[in-house]
Amino acid sequence: MPALNEELIYRGFLLGILDKIMPPNHRLFSAPVGWGVIIISLFFDFLHGFWLDDSLAVHINWIALRNATLSGFIFAWLRESSASLVVPVIAHGVEDFLFFLPRMMKMNLNLFTL
Repeated sequence: MPALNEELIYRGFLLGILDKIMPPNHRLFSAPVGWGVIIISLFFDFLHGFWLDDSLAVHINWIALRNATLSGFIFAWLRESSASLVVPVIAHGVEDFLFFLPRMMKMNLNLFTL
C-alpha cells in the first residue's frame, strides 16, 4: 500500500513539521496552505520523477514529475482541508489503482495468449 506509507510520511509527518515551522498563511478553497504544501509537493515529485540506474546515472521522467507535483499538491490540499490523513490516503489509493489498472489488464490479457 504505497498510498498509506507515502501519505504517512509526506502529508502526515513532514507536512506536520513544516506547518509548525512555517504556519500556512494563505487559503485555497477554504483550506490553509503555505510553504509546507509547496515543499512537500516538490519532495513527492522528486520521489516519483528521478531515479538512479545501476551505474548511478540520474534519469528524469518529465511527465512523472509534472503528474507527481500536481498529485502531491492535491493530496496536501486534501490533508489541509480535511485535517485528516484518511482523505488523501483514499485519493492516493484510487489514483494508484486507476494508474495501474490498464497495466494489470494488459498483463492479464498477455497471460491468456500464452
